[in-house]
Amino acid sequence: MLKWPNSITTIRHGESAYNARDRESITGFKEFTELFNDEYESLTKAQFMSGRFPSSELIDLANKINVSCHPEYSDYDTDLTHRGFNQSVVTGTKLKGVVPFPNRIYVSPYKRTRRTLEGLIQGWPELGNVRVSEDDRIREQEHGKRNIYADWRIYMTFNPEYAILYKLSTGYEYKHEGGESLLEVKERVRSFMAMLIRKHGGAPETLTDKVIELFQDTRIKKLMKALHVEPDTSPEDVMLVTHHLAILALRSNIEKWNRKRYLWENENNRPVNCGVSIYRGIPAPRRARRHERQGALVMSHSECNIKLYDDEEVVNHC
Repeated sequence: MLKWPNSITTIRHGESAYNARDRESITGFKEFTELFNDEYESLTKAQFMSGRFPSSELIDLANKINVSCHPEYSDYDTDLTHRGFNQSVVTGTKLKGVVPFPNRIYVSPYKRTRRTLEGLIQGWPELGNVRVSEDDRIREQEHGKRNIYADWRIYMTFNPEYAILYKLSTGYEYKHEGGESLLEVKERVRSFMAMLIRKHGGAPETLTDKVIELFQDTRIKKLMKALHVEPDTSPEDVMLVTHHLAILALRSNIEKWNRKRYLWENENNRPVNCGVSIYRGIPAPRRARRHERQGALVMSHSECNIKLYDDEEVVNHC
């Protein structure tokens, strides 16, 4: 028996306009980040309470930079770069034969993920025949008031209470004003996973399913097939086009990460642009123990964060 979908393929969006921004070339940005890092590293609750953070020099630099590199679009409307769209086309071209053909595609409603799906379909036209559903639960992390500012360090310079809050937390429960934490992203993705099990999993729900599961004998199964007795529910293949934190949240829920592992993965193993990860369902053995009877989702190291394009291919495709 397998309660999970037969497979879950996750794809991160291609390079976005935000990813491609060259803030390092902005006059004063390097000076600002160096000064911020120095002041933040030594920041204590006493310094914050006494008003010694941020310094007037840091505030002046932040004001100049925020005007120069303020984001042009909202996070929701941030598009792919030309390069990012071509990444998705090349990825789509190479997906065929690498991942199971999906019964359903779920996509975040953000512009960069919807555009990534367009590129995937251009590279793999058959995907255009698959039913697509937008789902808010696999959207980007909500950053709240942080979106007003061009950089998180500028946000914390103008909102120093959040700088000290972040430093005193693990970063797991912390959230910008009006935004959501990594933990909250994980919780909404858990709700999405429950829907995947309910709609695309293969846990038997009818008497027919239970009878088919009970009779594992090959001859009986052949007889049932000859009589056109088929399962009422069977695991399906699902594809998600989403964001890096939604992918990590999905992995965290499946693999039971604790906060330390989640934070480490977010710091050291973020999905690359158009990175592909594949979970495959493994049915439970016939005489499985009670806690193993619903099967498992497994992802091998070789199927985690696969980059199907290379830089030269993307340039040539342009």
